[in-house]
Amino acid sequence: MKTPVPTDLDAIAQLQDGALRNLLITQRYHDLSLALTETIGPGNVNWSTFATWASKTAGLSIRNEEVPPFVAGLAQEHLFLLDPVKDTLGQVSQQIAVGNRKVYAELTPLFAKFARPGFAPEHSGPEHSGPEHSE
Repeated sequence: MKTPVPTDLDAIAQLQDGALRNLLITQRYHDLSLALTETIGPGNVNWSTFATWASKTAGLSIRNEEVPPFVAGLAQEHLFLLDPVKDTLGQVSQQIAVGNRKVYAELTPLFAKFARPGFAPEHSGPEHSGPEHSE
């Protein structure tokens, strides 16, 4: 079965809604991971597999769902802390969303190209373990 290589990568990177963009970025990383598995084989993990997990984790901050319980409790007990905590979390959320978009926009086109049918890596398989060293 051939997993289709996503073609909407740029459109997703241009979305303004950070939470929706993150959801779609995470899905496209997953899709690319499957497509790359067909290119490099099932015995190898690929960057997009890790990117799926990382993007999903980033989504918690982007959606402001990652507040440590002690911070939430402290802010509830000391209401004067609530606004600074919210401001800080909002800034962190925005920066994580910017980073999520930037990495995605720069790397997914390269991985999509690699996963396209007909792409043949110069060296593949276990017989090639890296540069030859002579002593």
